[in-house]
Amino acid sequence: MYSILRNIIDNAIKFSSDNPSRKVQIRISDHLTGVNITIEDNGFGIDDKTRNNMFLMFYKRNKTSTGNGLGLYVVINAIDRLGGFIEFKTEKGNYTRFEIFLPSLNNEEPKISFLQNPSELS
Repeated sequence: MYSILRNIIDNAIKFSSDNPSRKVQIRISDHLTGVNITIEDNGFGIDDKTRNNMFLMFYKRNKTSTGNGLGLYVVINAIDRLGGFIEFKTEKGNYTRFEIFLPSLNNEEPKISFLQNPSELS
């Protein structure tokens, strides 16, 4: 989980650094079946070339990009191993939003028990 969040948040910060009013919003909500995580920035968005390649191993947005090109590759593989999925929406020059769902690792249904007899309270 740490590597998933770290890589996406690092990219959100890195690719919105030219914006003086940059922001990164993180929303997490849990459900009976798992957890939804949304990470959104107001950076410069993702272009078409990057969109089609950004989850590939060693892919870098351009030659001057720092890092080793493994961040989003690690993210998608970790999410896949956990049985989850990732989607993203982006508008060039405006924002990028990643939405992640990770299923509960506890496959049991929540157990709710009801007392049949008030004497069971003692």
